Order: sequence, then structure tokens, then C-alpha cells
Amino acid sequence: MRLHRYPLDRQKCPLLFESYGYSSEEVLLKWIEPRDKAVQFDQTGEKMPQFVMDDFNLTECTYNKTKLDSSQTFPCIQVKFILSRNLGYFMIQYYIPSILLVILSWVGFWISVDAVVARVSIGLLTVLNLTMQSTGSRGQLPQVSYIKAIDVWMSVSLAFAFGSLLEFAIVNVWSRKEVKGKSTHGGGGGSSPHPPPPEAAAGAPSSSSSSSSSASPPPHPPSSAVSIGRTKGKAKETIMVENPAEQIEVLPLGRRLSHGLSRRLSKQFVQRNVKRAQNIDSFSRKLFPTAFLCFNVIYWLFYIFHGTD
Repeated sequence: MRLHRYPLDRQKCPLLFESYGYSSEEVLLKWIEPRDKAVQFDQTGEKMPQFVMDDFNLTECTYNKTKLDSSQTFPCIQVKFILSRNLGYFMIQYYIPSILLVILSWVGFWISVDAVVARVSIGLLTVLNLTMQSTGSRGQLPQVSYIKAIDVWMSVSLAFAFGSLLEFAIVNVWSRKEVKGKSTHGGGGGSSPHPPPPEAAAGAPSSSSSSSSSASPPPHPPSSAVSIGRTKGKAKETIMVENPAEQIEVLPLGRRLSHGLSRRLSKQFVQRNVKRAQNIDSFSRKLFPTAFLCFNVIYWLFYIFHGTD
């Protein structure tokens, strides 16, 4: 049997009637006329579960029993039954489930990019199920070295499911650039997030001046005691009140404008990457179904109408 087009194959099964003891000079075998009535089938009997009888051919043949005496021939007649495999079982067990699994892998194109768990679960589910189907289809056949039609179908279906999972990986790379943008501009240019101590902000006065100032009364009431100082070596202003826990850090005007511009640029960069990821999903919604439809047309036309085994 040739299984190149399995399960879309057609098999030719010959049946020979031969004479071993009598040569063609003694016995002559021929089909009765008309030949279409030489072989008859029982229409009311049981039918083969996997094959359907398409046609049969009747031929007459002679052969040499031994190579020593090539002049002596023996009669034989042959009927060749042409059987086509019934596709009902394979459509239910392999083709329709694999088509549904491939379509299921496309559902992720309509799911949000942020739903990582859902899209990864759908991709892995389809890949694993198609792998199990492919293994089951090969387990029912003898181990042959050539590629069968069912192998082509399962391999391409698995490639489509894996391609949808790979597409999500590409989309996820673009969406994760949002985190990179936030981490790059969120540090404030390396400045410390905590305000400096009151002594450093006030210019670190000497011990003599602090002792003399402690003896003199405060110039303002405690409720309105406010002083503004500049730290040494850092362009940062600090507003200090009497309670050190209520210090307020105020960046210079240029630094505040720079940080605002950085945040706006980062937001635009993130929005552009998210838009690209959405465009990839939109393109995949059209590419994958169209490519799978073209594959189906080529597959069925080739294996059904391109000759017989």
C-alpha cells in the first residue's frame, strides 16, 4: 500500500486466479462476456467500514513459472479493485477538531495585550492539543519514511497555532517597552528623593552663632518661622518650617520643566509602542485566516484531484 495521500488515498487491490499445475496449452482462463457482469457484488451484505468500492478492472495475464523454460507459460486472470478510503472517521477525529483548534488560537488577536495569562494559555492549549492529535494519527499507521497527507495537515496546523503564540510574544515585547520608559525617566536625574537635613539646608552655621542666636528671641513667631536655604553642590531649594518633618522639596524651574517634558515624551513613546502592538494584532486578524484558507484550498484540491495512488 502506498500511503502518500493517506487518508485521502485510493488503493488498488489485485486478485489473481492462476494455474500452477497446467500450462496455457492445457488450460485457458478468460473472463466471461460481458465483462461488467463477470464480477458482481452483494449489495445487501456488509460493507467495509473504511473503504468504498469505486471501480474494478478485469485483465488477462500469463506468466512464466520458471526461468529455465521460458517457452512454457501458465494462464492467469486478474481483477483489480479500486478502493477509496472513507473520510467520515478522519473528518470527525482529526480534520474538524484541528480546524477548530487553529481558529481558537486566533481568539488571542482580539484579546487585550495586557491579558498575558489568557493569551499564553490559549496558545499553549492549542499547541499541545495539536501535538497530541498528530501523535495519535501516526500511531495508527506503520512506520514509513515518507510524508503522508495527514502529516502535512497536522504540521501546517501546528505551525499556525505556534505562529499565533509567536505573534503574541512580538506584541508583548512592544507593550513591555512601556515599563522601560517609566523606569528611565522616573529617577529624577539621579537626585536624592529625600530632602537634606535642616543644618545642611541652612548653610551649617557655626557653634558660636548658634549659641548666641539661642539666647536672643526669635525674630518671628514660631507659627510663621520659615527659612529658605540652598544646599551646597546641588541645585535644589528647600523650604523649611520649624518642624523638620514638614520640609518641602522644591526643584528649580528649569528642572521642573525638564521633568515635565520627559514625562510627556515618555507617554508619547509608550502610546506609539502600544499603537504598533495593536496594529500587529489587527494585521494578524486578516493574515492568519486568509493564509489558512489558501492552504485549505491548495491542500484539498491537490490531494483529491491530483491523481491516485
